[in-house]
Amino acid sequence: MLSQKQIKAARLLAEGDLQQREIARQLNITPQTLSRWKQNEKFMELVEEFLNEIVQEQYSDIKRLSRKATKTLDKLLNARSEMVRYHVAKDILDRVGLKPIETPQNNNTNIMINIKGSRDQ
Repeated sequence: MLSQKQIKAARLLAEGDLQQREIARQLNITPQTLSRWKQNEKFMELVEEFLNEIVQEQYSDIKRLSRKATKTLDKLLNARSEMVRYHVAKDILDRVGLKPIETPQNNNTNIMINIKGSRDQ
């Protein structure tokens, strides 16, 4: 069974905001103790659990924010400004992979076109 300090250390490691030396200092343990805990399979399983929780929280936040952003874009499609509507529509189409058709650039090369039935044949 893990101690309260080990549980706290596992959470701090998973959060990734502090260096190991700082985690050890906050918990009043030596860096060597923290290194030894990291060799413990149960401790590292708990770190992984906390990491998974953090990732799930972040994923939920991203989903919530993307819904909010989509609603904002939807509202902007009805903005008074034609330029705003244009840029929002273009941004949406770009993000879903629909790019404008590219037209060849004029690079000042002469192109000969042979028209059937012309006199120069």
